[in-house]
Amino acid sequence: MSVPAVAVPGPVLVIARSANRWTVVIAVAMLFAPLVSSPALVAVTVAVLVRVPVVAGRNPLTQARLPELDPALTFTAVTIPNPHLVAEVDKYVEADLVAMGEQVAGRPDVFPAGANLSVLLPLAPEEIFVRTFERGAGLTASCGSGMAASRAVYSHVSRIDPGREVTVRNAGGMATVSLSVRDGRWHPVVQGNATLVYRARVDPGALIRGLGADVAGDREISSDEERAYTALEERNAARLRAAGVETTA
Repeated sequence: MSVPAVAVPGPVLVIARSANRWTVVIAVAMLFAPLVSSPALVAVTVAVLVRVPVVAGRNPLTQARLPELDPALTFTAVTIPNPHLVAEVDKYVEADLVAMGEQVAGRPDVFPAGANLSVLLPLAPEEIFVRTFERGAGLTASCGSGMAASRAVYSHVSRIDPGREVTVRNAGGMATVSLSVRDGRWHPVVQGNATLVYRARVDPGALIRGLGADVAGDREISSDEERAYTALEERNAARLRAAGVETTA
């Protein structure tokens, strides 16, 4: 059985073959980060619905001040369905994001379910930088649901057409995000490519029996794709440096 290994920065559930086509099934709304080298488009669509309060006693929360986090910034709450708080900033300061994220984690009386906290920095009309302090994880290189939530907030605060594709950059990569409007609701579409890492032959029976499989000798490494992915990462990092965005990872 020949299986292509695909680098997708999110929890992969299943790799299945149908009609000579491999399909990667991703957990709900969790494909996220780098727009990489393969021409095969990978996209995921989720609905933005605020069903439970992200901030206790304040639902909806739209461009509102939260002195518990910062006296000057305004925050918007979004769930997709995990809870998010998003604030637009005019300068990215990583220490400030970490401090606010730790406040969210430490105040269950205010944020009963916790929340992913993102800051959104516009770089150009159709380009933004987003950095997320994730609930239970802290700072991460990329956060797909944070990209989607921030894209929705960006249309709300800037009035940019929801259907317009916007490049969303993270410290760990980039994606294109738009919002499909159906029945009065915004449905984010996060698009990126998957990079083929290698192909290998494995014994499915051995895997089922829990014996594992050593495929090192049978791997067909996709060096060209890996080089293209590395080049894209470098271009993303260069763009962020040029914009004055400094991150730890």
